[in-house]
Amino acid sequence: MSTPPAITPSRRTVLGGLGAAAVTTPGVLGGAPEASAAASSPAPAAAAGTRRAAGPVTYRNKQIHIDGGPALVLGGEIPHFRLKCGDWRSRLDKAKTAGLNAIATYIPWMWHETPDGRIDVTGRTRPERDLGAFPDLCIENGFDAVVRPGPFTMAELKGGGVPERVRREHPEINPKGWHGADATTPAVDHLAPAFLEEARRWYDAVMPVIARRLRADGRPGIIACQLDNEIGMRAEYDDLALGFVPDHYLTEYHPDTDAVRAVVSDVEPVRGSGPRGAPIRGMLLGGYRYRSVDLQAGDLDPARTPVPGPATGEYLDTVVQRRLVRYLRAGGKLLLSGLLPGKDMSGRPSTGLRAALGLTPGRTLTDANRFSPSVTAHGRAAPRAEIRVPKAQLCTASPGSGADAVLRELSTGQGCGFDIPVGAGRAVVVTSTYRCDLGFWTAALRRLGAEPRFTHDAKLPGVFLLTTADGDRGRLLHAFSISPGYGQDVTAAERGKPLFGGERLHLPGRGAAMLPLGVRAGGLRIAYATAEISEIADGRVASRALGDEAVVAVDGPARCTGAKVSVEGGRTLLRVGRREFTVHRG
Repeated sequence: MSTPPAITPSRRTVLGGLGAAAVTTPGVLGGAPEASAAASSPAPAAAAGTRRAAGPVTYRNKQIHIDGGPALVLGGEIPHFRLKCGDWRSRLDKAKTAGLNAIATYIPWMWHETPDGRIDVTGRTRPERDLGAFPDLCIENGFDAVVRPGPFTMAELKGGGVPERVRREHPEINPKGWHGADATTPAVDHLAPAFLEEARRWYDAVMPVIARRLRADGRPGIIACQLDNEIGMRAEYDDLALGFVPDHYLTEYHPDTDAVRAVVSDVEPVRGSGPRGAPIRGMLLGGYRYRSVDLQAGDLDPARTPVPGPATGEYLDTVVQRRLVRYLRAGGKLLLSGLLPGKDMSGRPSTGLRAALGLTPGRTLTDANRFSPSVTAHGRAAPRAEIRVPKAQLCTASPGSGADAVLRELSTGQGCGFDIPVGAGRAVVVTSTYRCDLGFWTAALRRLGAEPRFTHDAKLPGVFLLTTADGDRGRLLHAFSISPGYGQDVTAAERGKPLFGGERLHLPGRGAAMLPLGVRAGGLRIAYATAEISEIADGRVASRALGDEAVVAVDGPARCTGAKVSVEGGRTLLRVGRREFTVHRG
């Protein structure tokens, strides 16, 4: 394949995911940033094939700009190094059929370094190692490209893509734990001088190849060079946060004593499943868009963090307990799941939170041979079926605390779930590993004043809605269905008001859709559409329907071949009876 001519702009801008950094001279490990590396939601604009005035790729105002204007990058991943080079074109053909305009791929260091320690980027050892060949094929087929040269690429590669030779020849880059124990993961010290020198050698080999293929002069090319991985985008959230305690996620605890092992055995169950897993699933499937908050980082403001939902065990730092108490008394709302903490992270007694809640824990029942604790619902949680749970901590409410037991263990009648006023605030405390009952968890959150902004009428669980926004009041509604094997037709609403004109959205099983709400694209303002945008050009927007029919509402005049058209209040409503179609301005 022919190599494109060298590109020598005054400043070559490359983006790390949705963040930004500049590559100046090949081989230099980084450079001055073109713009903030903040997370972003890309704004709709011209897709591949649309020609604007030539210019560099930049990142500003939380938008990716290509050739002088904001661009919607619809990219797909093709791990070219896992394919024979003869299969590359067929994968690109499929990507084009899917409506993509950019291709992303990793460039693994360990793949290009041969056993003798030399780096092959020309294909001298095998054609798949020709580093320029795959980007050239992407460019030839009209795709922009995003490359990820690491040095740490992850990509489910051994050692994260760092050659084993580097670890072997420089043992000092391998992190050690207490008493010289090996780290629990194969990560290396990225600031170790030896690693930086090896990485510089790797970049000296790959960056010139990348630089010669940067997008310029309005033609496709490499638009981003990601030096990091899994960088997020700007999302919108409801008044809900997941409480996070970093101390509960440490991988090494010292010294190796019975007391420390007790801490580890207590915090491990609350890391992802158990008392944390059920409420998290309840939040997501209940329609809540939540963020996370570090409970060790500082005091919580009830106005900014209305409902944090932490999961706890018996051990919780005293400072965090006091912080939660202050938060509640100042008017905060708290959803607490798990055991009531009674010790700090050193094992010393610490009962400030349980005292403020007015609860005294007693026995903790766990499932055993021929016995499982059963929990019944009462008060605001009733009526609800009796269910079995793996664990229940039985608690007694102090007289005058105002605590209302909403869950009780059947065999003892003692409480394991409470609705409690605390100062100017309120807490819902669940001390049993209650299942992911959507009705229970959403009722608890509503009791605390948290309402999901977006709702739907799906008959079966597994549908949830999220949103991302641009800086021009445009949004994308991300609709997901994780139900296996069957689709669902749903209507969506925002704060009780129907979205998409009340039209039903067809979501296939294990499928998803990105639907525009108030998005400006191609010179049109799309008020809403039940179809995904597949291509944008000046004066037109191509779309792909979720089902056999789609509805597109445009503010102002618009037309579409074969569509039923109606106009009301300056808004054009187009009803289209086919899967793929194009809406034109005017």
